Amino acid sequence: MNEIEVLSFYNDKKDTLKLEVIAGEEGLGRKITTCEINRLSLALCGFFEYYPRERIQILGLGDHLYLSKLDGPRRHAALEKALEGPKIPAVIISGNFSPHIEVVEICNKNRLPLFATAAEPSRIIGEVVFYLEESLSPKVARHGSLVSVYGYGILIEGDSGVGKSECAMGLISRGHRLVADDIVEIRRHSEGVLVAKSAKVIQNYMEVRGLGIIDVVNVFGISAVLEKSNIDLVIRFEEWDSAKTYERLGLDAQTIEILNIALPYLILPVKPGRDLP
Repeated sequence: MNEIEVLSFYNDKKDTLKLEVIAGEEGLGRKITTCEINRLSLALCGFFEYYPRERIQILGLGDHLYLSKLDGPRRHAALEKALEGPKIPAVIISGNFSPHIEVVEICNKNRLPLFATAAEPSRIIGEVVFYLEESLSPKVARHGSLVSVYGYGILIEGDSGVGKSECAMGLISRGHRLVADDIVEIRRHSEGVLVAKSAKVIQNYMEVRGLGIIDVVNVFGISAVLEKSNIDLVIRFEEWDSAKTYERLGLDAQTIEILNIALPYLILPVKPGRDLP
């Protein structure tokens, strides 16, 4: 099961959501295992038949006003029951208000991270769900070059030196776009599609034998690169072997599985001097 630490979530979203840690800092090592989010309202009212504790919990202005109607002991009891247990990754206070002292005390006692932000719940839910879907989706890294050709993501694989990067650069010079070279990071999204991008450290760069490291943006312009792309086709380059029989007409469809998703797969035998792009 994929998971990320609450600390990583906080570091990545503290600037965009203006998150502030106000309690439970000792629990920043808790794990987030789902991209779903839950509102605390029903739990505070005592309804626990369906209470997904494994989700990040949102405490909004309506919840705050409801708690204000309760006397001290009832408010403490409601919060104690709603915020108990190690499964809850974190609580986010949404809105421009100061939480009741019981919220802070219980989160500190349970070592439950409590964040505050002035952002509205709808914005929090949208940003957090999108971030967690990206972070928690299954992923794998493959060696190759990924180019977008007429909007189709084509992953070019093959042994070192077979001509993957040279072909990618030739396609770029023809007006197509580079997504990744050498290391292709692939994630499987919930819709059953594979989305890939470059490793950050080498994004927009490619290595071509005889030329060295090329900054694609400086050479071809910003329109020559694409941050990420679906993968629609996998092509494998392999050196021509006269003793091997190759499919020439495309009648025998082949597929390859990446992260349990089948993709069209072609083997392309290559010889030096041929126009691979």
